Parts: sequence; structure tokens; C-alpha cells
Amino acid sequence: MKKLLIFDVEGVLLPRKIKLMFRLSKQYGILYFLKNIFRGILYELGILSPSKLIVGFYNDLKNTNLNQLWEEYPIEDIDEIVEFLKNLKRNGYDVILISSGIPQQFMNTLKRLSSCDGAYGVDIVVDEKGRIKCAKESLVLKKYGKLEIVKKYLSKSKQKYNKIIVIGDDWNNLQLRKIANLFIGFNPDNRVAPKSDIIIQGDKLDPLKSYLLNNKVRFSLSRYIFRKIVHLSGLIFLFLPRLIGTYLLFLAIIIYSLEEFLRILEIKLPIITELVKKLSKGNEINGPALSPIWFAIGIMICLQTSYPYIGLIPLTILDSSSSLINFFIKGHKYPFNKTKKIEGTILGILSTSLVLAYFTNPIIAVIIATFSGIIEAVSYFIDDDITIPLSSILIYSFIRKILF
Repeated sequence: MKKLLIFDVEGVLLPRKIKLMFRLSKQYGILYFLKNIFRGILYELGILSPSKLIVGFYNDLKNTNLNQLWEEYPIEDIDEIVEFLKNLKRNGYDVILISSGIPQQFMNTLKRLSSCDGAYGVDIVVDEKGRIKCAKESLVLKKYGKLEIVKKYLSKSKQKYNKIIVIGDDWNNLQLRKIANLFIGFNPDNRVAPKSDIIIQGDKLDPLKSYLLNNKVRFSLSRYIFRKIVHLSGLIFLFLPRLIGTYLLFLAIIIYSLEEFLRILEIKLPIITELVKKLSKGNEINGPALSPIWFAIGIMICLQTSYPYIGLIPLTILDSSSSLINFFIKGHKYPFNKTKKIEGTILGILSTSLVLAYFTNPIIAVIIATFSGIIEAVSYFIDDDITIPLSSILIYSFIRKILF
């Protein structure tokens, strides 16, 4: 069976660009870093196109030697990556590397070292001394450019593949789902995860190797349950004075943000860094982890109301119970969100209704739980740690206006 593997390189084989930006900021200053972080946020929101993001990034590096950029790239073990790609070739895969962020010169090096079948990156123009002049508006940066590149490769190779597997981490790779028999989200972002046939997570390539070479999905159950226990611990804030709870959450956000800043600078804080690592998921594993911040903000939103339990119980109970059932049973996945299952939503609504009924009218509890369950199922662009409490509070406020 002939199989084609299409790798998004940055974020899968190589680290995400934010680590490179931190290293470069030591040379180019804080304004360079902040400008590119702002671009990155707009890109993640889908406001800024890959073309404008990447062209702007490389234009800021004008007159930088391209080889120096490769030396700054935070690659822990290029030999391990190359050997992994060679091993895939030995096991019957054809391999294409594709990136809308990495220079074509670097991609050519990876192709040469690993003997891959194709490697496509950003066209970077350099002068006679190898210094960056600009990034060209190449095909890989255009809308559906990656898809067009792969289609051209398939047409040119005239090879008939029994299976095409795409491995990506961010939304710009979703265009390749049109030709994929299997789409693997490797440490995927919130938009890629719901569209992935399989989600594989890890701070190393080992779980990806395990699946591609041995057809085994490695998953840390203890890590998953630990995350859910931490999520449930948010109920503690129902029993604390609101002002104290708000101050504690605000302090936690500050400490956590400092830890994340140091983590990206590759500076570890004892205990805290390991704890954060256990709580991270998706693209947070090798980049900034924002979920704990959204969770803290979600709780703070609840504490600002006169009925904090209305938002806090769905936030903790619904999310945790539905996630656990999603993990333990096959169930029926939603076609629009493959990380959620109908059975998980039903259990989440039932458990949330039971707990909420202790604090409010049972009928109102069922209405809030049902509405929150629907929001939880469809939320993936915006973190559900924000959408669940907000929707619960809004629907309860609406009910109060009607009934009272």
C-alpha cells in the first residue's frame, strides 16, 4: 500500500516561530518582538493572512545573514528529525515537507539530509553575501497555496497513493483536508483539533513516531485526569469570599504569565514549570499556554455576578464530565467538532443540571445546563472556559427578566 505523508514542518518537526522570535529579540529589541507578537495574534484570529505575517517577519530581518538565522533556530536535535524522516521512507512512506514560514533554503537542506520526496517553503531573496533582502509572495503563502502545491506534486509524480496523510498544527493546514484520507492534528490549535481525525500530543516526536511506525496512539491518561481534577478545583471559589477569590486569581495570572515568559526563554522555575507542562494541551505544549489564563478569567467573570454558581458550575462540572466520557467511550462525534461527542454533551448536561438544581430551580437548572452544553459542543474558536460561563450567566439573566 503506497502512502504519502505531508508534514507541516513548523510546529510539527521544528519548533514554532515564537521561540525564534524570543532569541532574535535579544538582538533586535523589544519593539521587534512586540510587533511580531501582535502580528501573530492577528494571524491566530484569522485577521492577518499568512502572506502578510511572513513577509512582515522577514522584512524586519533585512540584512540579517540567512545562515545566522538557521543557527538561531531552536532545533534541539536535527539528527533525530532527519533519522525519523529516513525511517518513514524505509517503512514505505513517500514524504513531503511543506511550510509557509520556513525559508526554502532551509527546506532544501532538510530534503537533502532526509531524502524526502518534496520540500516547499518561503522564497527568501538574499544578496551576494547571503543577507536577507525580502520574502517573495510565493505560492506557499497564498490562500490554498499549500493545497495547490500538493496537487501539482501529485500530478507531476503520477503516483497513485492508497492513502494520503496530512500532519499539521495550525489553521493554515486545514486547506489540505480536501485531499487527505487522514488528517492528524499534532499539538493542534483550537481550530485544527475539531477537524482532526486523530489528535496526537507530546513535547517530543515520540508519540508521532509510535503512530506512524507502529500504528499506536500514545496518550497519557494520568495527565488527562490531572487536568480535569484541576478544572474541578475551580468549585473552591464558591466557598471563598469573592474579593479574596478575585485577588487570588489575579495573582495566579501574574505568576503564571511570568512563568510562561521564562519558559519560552528556556528558563525553568522549579515545580511550577513541571506543573504547567502537565496542564498544557495542543499547541500550548511547545508554545505559550493560555488555557489556564482563560480558566482563571472565566472564574473571575463568575465572581463578579451576584450568583457566581450559575457560571462556575457549568464551567467546572459540565466541561470535566463531558470530557471524561468523551475520552472513555467511542460514542458519536459531532461532524463539526471531532473532539466532542453527543454522549459527552448529554452526560455533561445531566451532571450540571443535578448540581445546579441544588442552588436554583430545577427547571432553570436544566435550561442553563442544556444551553451551556450546546455552547460547549460548538466552542472551539473561542476557548470554552470563556464561552460557557458567559452563556450561562446571560441565559440566567434573561430568564430572571422574564420570570421576575
